[in-house]
Amino acid sequence: MKSSIRDDALFIDTWGWLALADAKDPAHSRAVAERRMRATGRLVTTDYVLDETFTRLFARCGFSVARQFSSAVLEAASKRQLVLERITPPRFDAAYQMRFRYRDKTRNLIYGCHKFRNHAGDRNQRRPDSGR
Repeated sequence: MKSSIRDDALFIDTWGWLALADAKDPAHSRAVAERRMRATGRLVTTDYVLDETFTRLFARCGFSVARQFSSAVLEAASKRQLVLERITPPRFDAAYQMRFRYRDKTRNLIYGCHKFRNHAGDRNQRRPDSGR
């Protein structure tokens, strides 16, 4: 199973989205600066990440901010300005198995599945990078 993620892609997880959305977040200015710096790269996230992000955003920032931000994210995905990877059962299973193969890595289960061009069982699979 191959991913559609390019090497210049920026994967945005829940905490990244929350920092971008919430001006009161301590990491907001750093997240905005990072996003601007990588304006030419592709943004990548997953439906699992967005589900968690939207849930937290509605609780944290209120309805108006959360609705506006979540609508903008989904619109960006519909315009292909954001790659929205869908987590299918086979993809989840591959990520789950990968978690056990790389037990010394601390990355998120699904993120690990998307960090590589090739997924579990591929001969040419790259090793994960270390650290967080």
